[in-house]
Amino acid sequence: MRYAASNITTIVMLVLLFWTIATRVRASADTNWPLIFFGMLVMYHQSLPGRINDFALYVGVICALFLRFEFLSGFFRYLFMTIEIAVLLLISYDLMQHVVI
Repeated sequence: MRYAASNITTIVMLVLLFWTIATRVRASADTNWPLIFFGMLVMYHQSLPGRINDFALYVGVICALFLRFEFLSGFFRYLFMTIEIAVLLLISYDLMQHVVI
């Protein structure tokens, strides 16, 4: 593995991404950690463009905002949580493609 700053940052973002998925599944919907992670992910995307799908990133941000501020309940909360986790898995796939071994 090449020890470049972009590789190490990408690995750190992957670890935080899987931690965010675990937090989203286990904790209540009104936690701020997914929003903080998405803020860091947007900064990562701005510093290394082209590594993450823009549409997927911003759909995830919108889902996290809807879940955090509790505009939804019941089926729609479950639907937005499922969409957010699917987006996070898609972003993890995008990030894993750019780690140079």
